[in-house]
Amino acid sequence: MHRFTAPALTVLTAAAVALMTACAPSEKAPEAAPEPAAALPAEPSGPASRQAYFGDLHIHTQYSFDAFIFNVRATPDDAYKFARGEAIDHPAGFKIQLQSGPLDFAAVTDHSEYLGVMPAVNDPDNKLYGLEIAKELRGETGLSRREAFQRLLPEMSAGRPVPELYDAEVMRSAWSEMVASAERNNEPGKFTTFIGYEYTSAPDMQNLHRNVIFRSGKA
Repeated sequence: MHRFTAPALTVLTAAAVALMTACAPSEKAPEAAPEPAAALPAEPSGPASRQAYFGDLHIHTQYSFDAFIFNVRATPDDAYKFARGEAIDHPAGFKIQLQSGPLDFAAVTDHSEYLGVMPAVNDPDNKLYGLEIAKELRGETGLSRREAFQRLLPEMSAGRPVPELYDAEVMRSAWSEMVASAERNNEPGKFTTFIGYEYTSAPDMQNLHRNVIFRSGKA
């Protein structure tokens, strides 16, 4: 794991030094030396108590509509594989890999809006495949996929999802896989995964997107 060790505190102990001088029997005896100042408590011994961990809490996969439009086909498992320092395929046809080494933690936080819908409309075996809007999103009607996606943005910003695309079964299936992937890839003490998603809100074109991270595995 990546970690930094904070320098140990230097404990300074004030010691009183008594200067003894000779004196005649009839002279007043020297006053007692003051008590030594209390020392700062010593830092506990053993491993450093402070550590720095490095990770990523904003990762999109093919389950996010915008990532899919830009040719991302990576799964949550691929994302965690990449975070652990392994090489994965880039949409352009080459391998990509972290040069800094594996991360300590990661969370796949795909968009909550239309979660998993883009892979569904591109899957001939899925019930969404035959929708007219699905054909637009696949670029089969003269519009590019990005142009079709742009047509959805005003509805998303207004909080009015397209009913035929807002399929609870499809989104629930994608969410279940995100949770399962986080649990599969969690390695206590070595690599930590967090279950989460991105709250996708943009009323009046204001970006109010937020990552929602669950405290435990109960999602």
